[in-house]
Amino acid sequence: MDKLLEEKQGHVKDAFYRADIGGIDLFWGDGSAGLSHIIEQRRKDHINIPQLLNELPMAIHNGTLGDNANSLDRVNIYYKDKVVVIAYELRGETLTAVLTAFRTK
Repeated sequence: MDKLLEEKQGHVKDAFYRADIGGIDLFWGDGSAGLSHIIEQRRKDHINIPQLLNELPMAIHNGTLGDNANSLDRVNIYYKDKVVVIAYELRGETLTAVLTAFRTK
């Protein structure tokens, strides 16, 4: 994640892993998806971005899959007051990657 934050571009394949999902990629993205999107949107929400990003791996690893776990295009992972959305498809490409993350409170 640090490399993506520094370079503000790129893609890290299998940055995270869950037995029930497999490898989960992290990409810089843009205003609509990825790490860039998370930062941009949470700034607007006045969320502590460094704290949210620091807690992202724990949320992915220890969170509970949401009711949409059998969805073909995305799944939500819930952890304490956080939601991480994992996409299985984005802009016509098959992948498994962090789409966005946010606090529920």
